[in-house]
Amino acid sequence: MKMRPRSILVLVLLLGTVGSISAQEAQREPVLVLEGNRVFSRQELLGVADKCLAASSNWHDRHDSETLEYCLRRTQLFMIGRGYLRAVIGKPNREDIERGVRIVVPIQEGVLYRLGEIQITDSKLFSPAQLLEMGSPKTGDIASGEAIGEWLYERVAKAYGNFGYLQYAAEVEPEFHLASDAAREGVVDLTINIDEGQAFTIRTIKFDGNGNVPESILRREMLLRNGDVFSRERFNDSLKIINQMGAFEQIDSDKDVDYRVDNESARLDITIHLKKRT
Repeated sequence: MKMRPRSILVLVLLLGTVGSISAQEAQREPVLVLEGNRVFSRQELLGVADKCLAASSNWHDRHDSETLEYCLRRTQLFMIGRGYLRAVIGKPNREDIERGVRIVVPIQEGVLYRLGEIQITDSKLFSPAQLLEMGSPKTGDIASGEAIGEWLYERVAKAYGNFGYLQYAAEVEPEFHLASDAAREGVVDLTINIDEGQAFTIRTIKFDGNGNVPESILRREMLLRNGDVFSRERFNDSLKIINQMGAFEQIDSDKDVDYRVDNESARLDITIHLKKRT
């Protein structure tokens, strides 16, 4: 099992989706046109989309529709991250024009939302007050989707990971309030349901590819031992120590480590893949 930080992309499931476009391939470099935006300038939004598209070879080679949808989703998240939680990007419309092709994308920004009441349920290891302190969200603050994601899926996830809770998850249920249909700002109350999972202890730590470097030396550098409750922070610090030995290429805690969990016994088997430095 590969364990990776949770992305704020999960918030888009709460707050709207990007419409699909035809899979038809364009032969000419298309021009992206955004319509309907009032709060954010076209330059701001196109800057996000164009930067994403520029990084994709699929877009340059064949104007891949999936790449466009992904980059428009990033543009949507840009608006969500700034408090426009119900921003929607509509279905792109492809048009053939005299000088080539243009893709017209409708934008609905919605209104700016501020935080209202925040309720946290089912947390046992940490109290709701402790969890709130990790992100410091306050009533009246702009409800930034980016800030909420960093709080719940990075800071809180890290805190749980340091106590062995590798399967921590948080589900956000928003409740939106507008004073009137013409209101420019609204309030969003959040109910955050915590699923802590269970705390895992280490059953085995193995090394693969260590060559002529004895495992005993590598184990000596580890800050965790078999039988310890897993700690993400102490494990990463252990990898840093091994990296400082200079005998191996840099170890990536996601790409170069396999984590196998036994849910019945709440035990964890870790295999660290090493590659000798040449």
